[in-house]
Amino acid sequence: MQALIQHRVQPIRPVPAREHAELLHIWEKSEFELLGRASLAPLYRCNHEIRRLLLEVSGVYAYPSSRGAPVAFVAVAEERIALLDVLPDYRYQGIGSALLRFAVQQAGAREVELPDAWTEAQAFYRHHGFTRNGPTVTGLFRGSRQTLVRLACPAHW
Repeated sequence: MQALIQHRVQPIRPVPAREHAELLHIWEKSEFELLGRASLAPLYRCNHEIRRLLLEVSGVYAYPSSRGAPVAFVAVAEERIALLDVLPDYRYQGIGSALLRFAVQQAGAREVELPDAWTEAQAFYRHHGFTRNGPTVTGLFRGSRQTLVRLACPAHW
């Protein structure tokens, strides 16, 4: 339990572009966990899109382990959360919640857009008070056409 408490007090820090490769590793492991082996080809096709996205967003912030290596990150594009990923071994410890709070309170994020099929991710944001903002739309998400849901941050944040 002491390691968990010590782990939680690590400060969230901005990540310069030269360190984005570490974040791609987090994204790949997270996506692989969610999608499984059957989706390896689309996962690697999206890799270049994610690299470009990390360079285009207004801020990228990482949550480091007690050793200093990032175990989770959030990318904010103006007022939108573009990515929020946590390594599978570090999930359910409050790290994603800490990054979400940081994105909203420090980086100015107000919404997130997710595929309608990503019910677990939607449940995470709804747990934090995010609500549906407008109708579903069909658009590109990580290289494929999908039905997207936009969730907005609660006003009290």
